[in-house]
Amino acid sequence: MTAAKDTIEQPEVNWGTVVLHQSEPSRAHLAHAVGSTLGVVTAIGAISAMVTTLALVVGGVGAALLHFVWGTVDPARSEQVVADFLDVLPEAGTTLLVTLLLAGGAIGGLQLTGRHIRKHRPARITGAQLEQAPDELRQLMSDAVLAVEEIKGSRAFRDGMFTELDLRAAMWDLGTRVLAAAELQEAITAATDTAPGMLTSDDHQAYTRARTQIEGAAAALRDAADTVAGLDTDLATAEDTVRAEEERGRQLEESSAHVDRLTHAHSAVAATTASPAIAVTDLIETISTRAHAFRNLPRP
Repeated sequence: MTAAKDTIEQPEVNWGTVVLHQSEPSRAHLAHAVGSTLGVVTAIGAISAMVTTLALVVGGVGAALLHFVWGTVDPARSEQVVADFLDVLPEAGTTLLVTLLLAGGAIGGLQLTGRHIRKHRPARITGAQLEQAPDELRQLMSDAVLAVEEIKGSRAFRDGMFTELDLRAAMWDLGTRVLAAAELQEAITAATDTAPGMLTSDDHQAYTRARTQIEGAAAALRDAADTVAGLDTDLATAEDTVRAEEERGRQLEESSAHVDRLTHAHSAVAATTASPAIAVTDLIETISTRAHAFRNLPRP
């Protein structure tokens, strides 16, 4: 039951989201801005060309129909319609030609910009490529990916304790090794099926060495992730200790304030109890004397 539960809870890599880069992606803001501008120009040019073409076609068809309808009824008006259309045609044709030239230039610029961006885009390895590797290699790569994700998600990493770490370079190196080993294994398998006599012990030993190196790298990343996890625990413990110290300090300040208040209260009480409450006694005696005198006054 426990083993089955651990197997179920074991995290898995979503290979569709895994992308390894050989170098940091370049910040080609200018190229992207130019591409966006050319895209807008292309869209506007295409729309304008379609609208102008549609207007010319509709205008030409309309002029031809009116010429045919009015040709016998009102020849002068028919000729005027055709003349008006012919007068507009050169200007509209020029506009269409300029629009097409601009749109064509924008499309060419888009292609050049896209080629520039692709040329300067760093080489990458996708999760789909790694997913096609043999099971043992894919599992090792999965362990490495999960370890790196754990490191990147740790508190120590987020707090900037490992800003100099180049996790990208480490994963790129491991990814290239996995693909190379996978290609070698595929070649060995193909040769075994077709021409087993071509294989030598060196072929299998080369694959074994490559797999051993990958195992070592994945294990090292796993150990690093465990170390970072332990560091996170230490950071949390240290934070709890500081918080507890601050709480104790606050409680001591409150206790000191309570002691000062109690001392002040004792002093105030001692000062008031050092002598009898004469004012109160005099007040009571005055009230009693006058009440007694009033009661003893002769009544008519």
